[in-house]
Amino acid sequence: MIPAMVASVETMLERWRQNEVKETEVFQEFKVLTCEIISRTAFGSSYLEGKNIFDLLARMASIVSRNNFKVGIPGIRKFLKTRDDTESEELEQGIRDSIIKLINRREEGLLMGEHDSYGNDFLDYF
Repeated sequence: MIPAMVASVETMLERWRQNEVKETEVFQEFKVLTCEIISRTAFGSSYLEGKNIFDLLARMASIVSRNNFKVGIPGIRKFLKTRDDTESEELEQGIRDSIIKLINRREEGLLMGEHDSYGNDFLDYF
């Protein structure tokens, strides 16, 4: 996994070299770097390929933080769903579908002979 992290940092540094005269928003760059490292070590893909998953996770985190201190009657959410409940269920399904697509794409690549192993990342262990 260390080589994947090094490759992500090298990609970021190459982008910085190409933008010598422009200002660089370091916060945004490190956010992308962090997502890139997580994406490569967990799923074996680049940040751009996993951007959809990260966007869905960010929206889910927003809903969780918004509802963190709300008190409800236990069991009532089975019958009366709020807008956040409905949206969180849709986000959960979207995250699940995106990860399953990554898994299926990797399996298809292995069956077609594009790869000689499943990979060397977290997804490989599944």
